Amino acid sequence: MLTEQEQNIIIEKLKPFEPTRLAWSPFNVILNPNKLAILYDFNKTPDYIEFLAAIEDIQNQIHQPLDFTGFEFIPNNTKNEILASSTLFFSGIRDQEAGISSN
Repeated sequence: MLTEQEQNIIIEKLKPFEPTRLAWSPFNVILNPNKLAILYDFNKTPDYIEFLAAIEDIQNQIHQPLDFTGFEFIPNNTKNEILASSTLFFSGIRDQEAGISSN
């Protein structure tokens, strides 16, 4: 679970990539039980180094390990379960179109 302050940190750090939606999920996307999953869609494709630096910055500020996964990279066999367990905390699209619950 992320606090509103933690969500705002993530939103601010990812703004350069023009996010269209961000969500967190307790269901681990890449099978690492010690990390909370952050799901994202961006309008701007991030530079790999720049994206890694943003992730490191976020984790240092919120003191929590996170896994970042693009919505398009969620495996089809677990997609419904992951989306159902996710909480949308930033949306540039209407919540019902995202397929997940909203805060």
